[in-house]
Amino acid sequence: MAPRRLDPGESSVEDFAEFVRAALPGLLRYGHALAGNPHDGADLVQNVLEKVGSRWNSVKRMEDPLAYVRRAMANTHISVWRRRRRERLLPDMPE
Repeated sequence: MAPRRLDPGESSVEDFAEFVRAALPGLLRYGHALAGNPHDGADLVQNVLEKVGSRWNSVKRMEDPLAYVRRAMANTHISVWRRRRRERLLPDMPE
């Protein structure tokens, strides 16, 4: 029986899965450092990997995909932090 050929989409999924397997421990540590706790750090990693996974074909051709993912994590964390820290105006000064 001849070996089964992978279509380009399957190859891309396998490439991404291998990247995640290799990089996940370090990404989780980095997420923990950014977010301040392991739970929010894991959520940050998951959100970024979802976005990167949908664009993996272009990301994997970059010189350093891991650096791209780390930068995306930092940018996403900053965006979330900014949304949470919006100034809240009060109608009157509290006494």
